[in-house]
This record gives sequence, C-alpha cells and structure tokens, in this order.
Amino acid sequence: MNLKEIILSDPRAKELADMGAADECAKRCEEIAPKVFREFFVTERSIVAIYSDPMMAETVLQKIEAVAKHNPLVARMSKWLGVGSTGIDIGNEKTRRILTTPIDQGGIGLTESETKELFEAAMTKPSISGVDVTNILPLGE
Repeated sequence: MNLKEIILSDPRAKELADMGAADECAKRCEEIAPKVFREFFVTERSIVAIYSDPMMAETVLQKIEAVAKHNPLVARMSKWLGVGSTGIDIGNEKTRRILTTPIDQGGIGLTESETKELFEAAMTKPSISGVDVTNILPLGE
C-alpha cells in the first residue's frame, strides 16, 4: 500500500491532506499504515532469541539444515547463518520466498506458523513525513 492509497483509505487522513495539513496527515498515516519489511539480518543465535518458543526456533533451524544437504542455494544461505557471519536478510522478499517455497520447488518449505515470529521481527511501521505527503499532493483520486 503506497502513501496515496493510505491517505485515500482513511477519511481523516484525506481530510487533513485536502486541507494542506501535511504534517498532521503524515502523523495520521503513520498511525494507520500497515507494517512493512525492513532490512533485518538474522543468524542462528538471533533466530533462537526471536522465537518465544525456543523449540520452534530449533525446528526452523533443523529444517534449514536438512534442506541444505540437498539444495546448494540453501546450503549457501545456511553458511550465512553461522557464527561470525552477518546472517541472512529476512526483510528481503527473495529471502522470505526461499524460506516459504515448498521443498520440491527449490525452497525450504517453512510454514506460516514457523515463520510468523521471524517475519514479524523484520517488520516496522513506516516513517512518513509532511514532505512525503506534500510530494504526492494534490491527491486527485
């Protein structure tokens, strides 16, 4: 959802934009905007820390390790999870796709319940400024 769509989806945000109250509109948009993925690198250690249930983290890591034995791309990603590495970027759409694509299609095959906490950790509310709002005015529906 882009900023224009956010403004048009909310009567109060649209009213503020139409009045030219860009800063107030930006604040309202920050309140209602859906979270977005951000750059968020994880390693084995941080994956364990993210999950409320450490056994779920272990399940995720074991699945990655099992698939890595037969999939060279996943093997490479698995190396990036190790000690001394910078990790893998969960905020990257391609990384998330590899994690969730079924094994028979070249991915790791993690389920929604297995990735929920991991993906949530990589999400944040967008930062929206009055300048951002001003740049898309007039809205012109």
